[in-house]
Amino acid sequence: MGTNRALKNLEHRILNRRRNLMNRYALALRMQDREMVQDSLVAMRRFNRKNPTVVITSKALKKSLKAWARVSGQAQHGIILSKNLRGLSGEVRFALQGRGSQVNERGGNFHLHR
Repeated sequence: MGTNRALKNLEHRILNRRRNLMNRYALALRMQDREMVQDSLVAMRRFNRKNPTVVITSKALKKSLKAWARVSGQAQHGIILSKNLRGLSGEVRFALQGRGSQVNERGGNFHLHR
């Protein structure tokens, strides 16, 4: 069982690193930070050499950038909510409006605290 857990942990670290590198590249492009773009490309090349079975291809980058654009268009006040829960934004803002209160989520229910 320990070997299986170790393998899954390694897989998780590698795939997270891959995703983080692609996200960093997308952010660099969005911020128009040429130095960060170049650093990201160097880091991705290094990642590809170390992990030839999960290389970051131009196709993967294009897909990632397309997803970034789609998700960014869904952001409300700087956050992304699940499609099914987007109505929460209005409910919480309405509950807080003019009260200077905080909302805490407990057991799936929102409680207003003053």
